[in-house]
Amino acid sequence: MWCKRIMVAYDGSAASDSSLERAIALAETCGAEIMAIHVVVGAPSAELADIYEKDCEVEDRALTILNKFRGRQKFMMITGISPSFVIVEQAEKTGSDLIMMGSRGLTGIKEYLGSVSHGVVQHAKVPVMIIKEQSAI
Repeated sequence: MWCKRIMVAYDGSAASDSSLERAIALAETCGAEIMAIHVVVGAPSAELADIYEKDCEVEDRALTILNKFRGRQKFMMITGISPSFVIVEQAEKTGSDLIMMGSRGLTGIKEYLGSVSHGVVQHAKVPVMIIKEQSAI
């Protein structure tokens, strides 16, 4: 099989929900495992409580979707400065064959979050599938 491990960049947005749903459909077809990754961007300590609460909600949402999948799955939350760098690095470390991610993240700002998907597409050594929010299945 060409695809044994699918990494999904997940931030809790509707587009990342769609990405995770699509990854499940693909993984069920090709027998792949799914690894969802949420990158926590470092912040000043005064904001840590709010960030922690938000990230716990993101994890709960991802696990709710992942629980629809009967195959091997894993959720990772990693702290970093550059989400695109962390995603590419983790894809390499875990031997992922495909990266799936939404076209637009939580804030909906194309220019900023588009740069995350753009950075992943530019630097990943494996195929990257960008999922638009309305393509949910």
